[in-house]
Formats: sequence, structure tokens, C-alpha cells
Amino acid sequence: MRYLFAASLGPVQGFIYMARATRDFWFGSWLLSEVSKAGAKSLLENQATLIFPSPQSDLHKDSATNVANKIIAVVTADSFAAVESLAKEMSAAMRERLMDRWQDILRQLKDAPLDGDAALDQIRDLLEITWCAVEFPDLKEYAMRRQEVEALLAARKTTRTYAAATWGKAGRAKSSLDGQRESVLPKGSKGERHRWTYGARRGEELSAIDLLKRLGRRESGQQYFLTTTHMAVLPIIHRFGAEQTGPAAEAWHNYISTLREIAPRLLNDEQVASEYASESFFGNADGTLFFADRVVDELPDGTAPAAMEQHAHDIRTKLGAFYNAAKIVQPNPYYAILVADGDGMGTCISALARAGYERHSQLSQALDDFATAARTIIREHEGAPIFTGGDDVVALLPLHTALSCAAQLATGFRTAMQPFMTNVAAPPTLSAGIGISHYLTPLVDAMALARTAESAAKGMQDKNALAVTVSKRSGGETTVRGHWGEIDSRIATFIAWHQCNLFPDGAAYELRALSRQFPLPREGQDREQIDRLRRVEAWRILRRKAIAAGERANVLNELRMILRITPEDALLPFAGDAVDIDALADMLIVARLFAQVYDQAGITPAQKVMA
Repeated sequence: MRYLFAASLGPVQGFIYMARATRDFWFGSWLLSEVSKAGAKSLLENQATLIFPSPQSDLHKDSATNVANKIIAVVTADSFAAVESLAKEMSAAMRERLMDRWQDILRQLKDAPLDGDAALDQIRDLLEITWCAVEFPDLKEYAMRRQEVEALLAARKTTRTYAAATWGKAGRAKSSLDGQRESVLPKGSKGERHRWTYGARRGEELSAIDLLKRLGRRESGQQYFLTTTHMAVLPIIHRFGAEQTGPAAEAWHNYISTLREIAPRLLNDEQVASEYASESFFGNADGTLFFADRVVDELPDGTAPAAMEQHAHDIRTKLGAFYNAAKIVQPNPYYAILVADGDGMGTCISALARAGYERHSQLSQALDDFATAARTIIREHEGAPIFTGGDDVVALLPLHTALSCAAQLATGFRTAMQPFMTNVAAPPTLSAGIGISHYLTPLVDAMALARTAESAAKGMQDKNALAVTVSKRSGGETTVRGHWGEIDSRIATFIAWHQCNLFPDGAAYELRALSRQFPLPREGQDREQIDRLRRVEAWRILRRKAIAAGERANVLNELRMILRITPEDALLPFAGDAVDIDALADMLIVARLFAQVYDQAGITPAQKVMA
């Protein structure tokens, strides 16, 4: 008897996104993929025909393949009891993969004390594996059977039973990451002596799940991941390329020599892995070393106050000398998290189902190929991929490459999906959200910002969009969004204006003040009149601004098009899809941030001013 089988693995967001360090974030994502991969491999070894993931995927441990938390396969069994046996083997393989990584943690901890019983209970209680299967005797009924198995899986997930937690202990501190599980670290000085072994920061409490993410590593040995601080600094590192000598290099080496005398252990700790090392004189220096206050905060405890004051002075002096020699200011402290997701995938999958599960297998392979290409694109843009699986992409990026990377991913996805256009479904597109946060912003909040940006992009009509949300520490959030080919091109133009000093910074804030003084009603008879008033006043503000004389006509022509004003200064009729004053001001403000980073990275204007 043939069955259509579906399985789901959890938790996902609660496990991955509860992170304080970027490596927590990366390893949580990698581990769930490895667990799903182990389940898919178990089914394949039991003669199942995989649909998602692709049957051609490399399902070996630690392979480059990322597998999503959902598995669909066709299995052949004598009875439903035999299907249940296959599901139990799949679940056992998943749990074995998890325990394999936990055993590696225990080997790293060696003699460091730990509440082992509670830790083991927490690990065993982590995975939520749900599965179901329906009879699938006729291959022509694949579309109908798929709907049936999807509905059953959703119903099972909402009606699953919960057992009482066995790992809770009264009087124990809670995890600093999720606030739910109890810490498994010993209390008092006994635990403080092993802080470095646990990978715990001062005052931080960790559960077994936290330890799994904090100390987890791949079989290949990869244990390091770029910090948010390093992401913020990458524009400066990019600026120097492979440069090894010169005034800036000499000043940097003097600074490093000072650190080596003051805090050699700190210098050894603040390094990136060799795969992320710079080709320039920076070598494997982590971004933390570029911020004097961060370095001073990391100086070892117990130093006499007078000596500490002298150390702080020396660090600031030497680092300041480097910035003077490099002719740059301190790094812009912002970086990006990119979250991208396919649009219209459900419609496409449903349409393809009518052609049979083989068509779904082809789609699955195309998604695997895109995920592989996405990792390459992200690395080529100096970013760090956190998850690339199917149509989902999550990555850390420096600001000087974030827009280009997002655009290239969207283009690559559209190309990969083009063969899957049907009479009832257009090929899927990719919408992306870029959340820009200060490097000291808690990672949970930075990730939430990126997901909010993604939601803003997918909230556009017809999707296929980009949204950028900037969260400034000194102010609120600013979001700009639009469809690919429009929003990215316009932001690139504004970046070029700012880089060439063609447009005054104050204009955007005057436009924002105008918008707040005359808010545009959502509906009603006054909407068109107020829109006309706002556009006329915005045009007056922009015309009197000190725009560079040589490019004044080009800049004003672009602004005229945005505000829907004719060359004769007449207003075109109101249009609901036109760029509003608010959106124009926000785009100019966001573009200014990118322009600052581009200048710091030594990048020429992203796009010439329109002729």
C-alpha cells in the first residue's frame, strides 16, 4: 500500500530566535536543519520517495544542505502500523542527532560542574515531532491527497498532548535567554570559576538548551560566527581591501601592540575565524577592537584604578591615531539583518500538484539549488548566512552591501522559479525585509525588526517587494517599502545625491515636518485637496533648497516626477500609488544612512543622477 506522509518539526522560532549572541542564532538554525535532515535521511533509507526535501539533496551529517522543518514523502508499507514504525524510526533518528550534539557539549565541558539530570531532561523535552499519513493508491490523486494530509497535519499540531515538564526545579535561576527553563549552571563561586568554559557572560544564567546553542559546533569544527559589532565595522575593513602598508596600517599595528601589552587575553579573544579574516592589515581582528569604549569595558577586572585610567587613555589615543591616519571617523554602529521569503509559493505548489508529485520534486530541487546559490551570494556580499533553505533566507549583512545582496537574491529567486509558471499561477517572487539596528541592540529585538520589515514588504499589493526599517537608538523607526525595480532604484538615486552632496540633509526633515503639520486623511473628500496642498508646499521647499548648481535640473526633474508635477509646475491628479510626502522624506533619510556607510567603505555613488 502506498501512503502520502508528512512530518513537522518544532519548535522553530522559539528555539532559533531566543538568542543573545549571533552564534546562538546561527547554531540554533543549523541544528534544526540537521535534525530535519536526519529525519529525511531515515525515511530515504527506508525506501521512501522524498518530495520535500529533494530526493537529490545531500542528507549526510554536516553537509551544506539546509532542510526546512517540514518533510513530505511517499512511503510504501504493508499497513498503517508499518507506516507508524517508519515514523518512529524517523523520530528516533531526529532525537539521536540532537543527542549527538549534546554529547559534544558534555565533552567540551569536561570537569565543569553542571546539573546533569535537569540538563538531560531539558534536551529530551526540546523536540516536537508531528506526523500523519493518508492512503495514496492512485498517483493521479496526488493533489487531493496532499490537501488531505496537510489538513490532518495542521489538525494534529493543534491537538497534540502535552506532558508535565520534568526539568523544573524550585529555587533555581531562570535562563537569561528565554526566561522559561531553569539554569543548569552551579550557583556561587563554583560556577563563576567556569564562566569561560560555559561561554557565559558575567551574570548570565544558561539552560541546557542555551548551552547547546552557545557551545554547539559542527562536526567540521566550525564554532565561530561573526558578531553584530563586526558587521557594523565591515565597511571600514572593506575600504582597505588587501592593503598591507601605509600610515593607517602603521597606526593600526601600534594600537594592536598597545593592546598586547595591556590585555593579551582580550586580544586573543576578539578574533574572527580564519574564513572571515581580512586580506588587509586588520587580519582576523574582530569589530570590537574598533570601538574604544567596548575595549575598555572588556579590560580584565582587578586592575588598580590608576592603571585602568591609564590603560583607557592609551587605548583611546592609539585608536584615535589610527582613525586620523585612515582619514575616517569611528565606524557607523549599524548593521543589517535580512529576512526574505518566497511570494505565492502556496499557489504555485497547489497548481503544480495537479501534475503529480514528480513536479513537486523538481520544485524542491530548484529550491535546493537556490538555497545553495543564496549562501554564495551572501558570502560574496561580505555577509554571514544564518539560514538558507527552500524559499527562506536569513542573513547578517553590513550596510554597504545589504541592498545589493537583497536585489541579487530576488533576481536569482525569480530566475530559479521561472520554469514553474502555470496557467493559474505566475512564477513565485521573493520579498525581502532589511532591519537596520545598532550593534548593541539585543539580538531578539534586531531580529524582530527584520521580520517586521519583511511583513511590510509582503504587505504590498502583489508583493515582490523590498522594505527597509531603520531603528535609531536616538529616535524611532523609519520604514520605506516598494516593489523591486522601483524602491531599490530610487534609494540608489538618493544615495548618489547624498554622496555627491547634491541634496541638503535638512530638506527631508522639513518634508517630514510638513507632513505632520498637514496629515493626509485616509479617506474623505478633503484627501485630494490636502494632498495637493502638501505637494505644492513640498515643491516650494525643495525648489528653494541649496541643491548643487551643476545637477540642479536633474535633481529637480526627478523630484518633479515623484511629486507628480508637470514641467509647467502644474499638479497631476492625485494617485493612490504615488509616492507620498512621508515616503519621500523617509526614503531620503534612509538613503542618507546608506550614503554615510558607502563613503566609509570607499564606494563610489551607487547610481548616477538621472540625466
